[in-house]
Amino acid sequence: MLIRTRLRLLFSGLLLLFFSVGILSLNVIQDLDKTVAEGSAGRDRLISAGKIRDLLLSASAEIEDLANWQPADRTRFFGRLDICKETIRRMITDLDEESKTVRTSIESLSKPVTDFDRAVKRALRYLDEEGTDSRNLDLPRKWLKNRLIPDMTVALQALETQLQNQMKELEIESNLSYARLKLIFQGTAFALIIFGLGFYFLVRHWIVTPLELLSSATREISGGRYGEIIPITSQDELGLLARDVESMSAEISKTQAQLVDRERLAAVGEMTATIAHNVRNPLGSIRALAQTRLRSEKGSDSDQSLMQILETVDRADRWLKDLLKGLKPIKLSYGEAELEARIPSICEAVKGYADKRQVSVEFTITGPIPKVKIDERKIEQTILVLLNNAIESCDPGGVVRLSGRSEGEVIIIEVSDDGHGMSEETLSNLFKPYFTTKKSGLGLGLSLSQRIVAGHGGQIEVESELGIGSQFKLTIPLRSTEAREGEEGAGDGTDPHSG
Repeated sequence: MLIRTRLRLLFSGLLLLFFSVGILSLNVIQDLDKTVAEGSAGRDRLISAGKIRDLLLSASAEIEDLANWQPADRTRFFGRLDICKETIRRMITDLDEESKTVRTSIESLSKPVTDFDRAVKRALRYLDEEGTDSRNLDLPRKWLKNRLIPDMTVALQALETQLQNQMKELEIESNLSYARLKLIFQGTAFALIIFGLGFYFLVRHWIVTPLELLSSATREISGGRYGEIIPITSQDELGLLARDVESMSAEISKTQAQLVDRERLAAVGEMTATIAHNVRNPLGSIRALAQTRLRSEKGSDSDQSLMQILETVDRADRWLKDLLKGLKPIKLSYGEAELEARIPSICEAVKGYADKRQVSVEFTITGPIPKVKIDERKIEQTILVLLNNAIESCDPGGVVRLSGRSEGEVIIIEVSDDGHGMSEETLSNLFKPYFTTKKSGLGLGLSLSQRIVAGHGGQIEVESELGIGSQFKLTIPLRSTEAREGEEGAGDGTDPHSG
């Protein structure tokens, strides 16, 4: 999983946690607020009920002196009852629809208060009409004492009991809401601690530690220690970056090794060119002296020795020329060439050498080969090197085959033999300069051949097996690049058969 996906999941989880906690907290706070509000209203109703009780008790006590009431006493008495009625009305109005039991109790209290008001007014009317001696004056007084006051007391007690019970329930709900809110915040704090620790360890495992490893690896690379394996096994962005750094380090190491080899070869080449140049001068003097002595002493016994000296000097001179040729840049001269017509003559050129080693040379051309713009002389030189090497690798009775064909945008020339073949070690060093398995070889034949083919934008492929033979495959593009100065894209090495 990619790091950005992991981080997105972590932050999504964190947002989900905060969102869930926020919603739960809001709900609990709303419940707690509602409970507190209902509790406050309940306390107000309980206070109002106590106020009603006090007013009714005071009013009931004044009934005993009903006959002696003055107008101010009457006004005060009915004012108290009006306050009780208004308090009851307000209590009913403030109730919500869910408080049906409390509403019923308050309404049951309203009727005795109203009847109390009517009974007192009736008694006062009797008092005004008949005087203090009226028998009807005792009837409402007894009725108030025996019926209305007990009913009001019972109704008040029932209302107060219900209000107290409601207050207890609200207190319980308030405590539960507080406990839930406390639990939510405690759980949130615990979850944030766990999430924070997990976030820290995951980020350290996913990002910090890999970055430290990458930083350490880059310091190693900058210090010249290439090819280090970075211990990051993940397949995320940093894991891919680690593989890229490893690949880059390997390429730098490979390039550095190639540069060292090239500098070494350049130094060897410069030294070799100097030695070859210095050796050719005394060889020329030796040849001149031997040739002069041969002419002056013609017919003597030393003729054979002098001829051998001349042959040895000429052979050494050829070696030195080949050596100097291998050190010089290749210059290609492009022109239109018909390889189909040149293949038979190339085979004819090596026929004498093949007959001497009792080796057969065969050639085949598959289909027409179109004209191509190449350096014909150097391509022929390359094919001749391959043919000579193939002939040298064969025992008497062996067969060397040369074939040519056109495939798409390339010309393919193959040279195969049924000779000794090459080992894996020989194949790995095949195109390195000055590498050879022949006693008299310089190790430059295949090196030059590969450089020539590469200069044409082609390549040489080799397949070989010990005891079975070898096959060299030259691929030359039909649309060859234009003539270039020097060698381009050349490989290294030579064939063990090259001379």
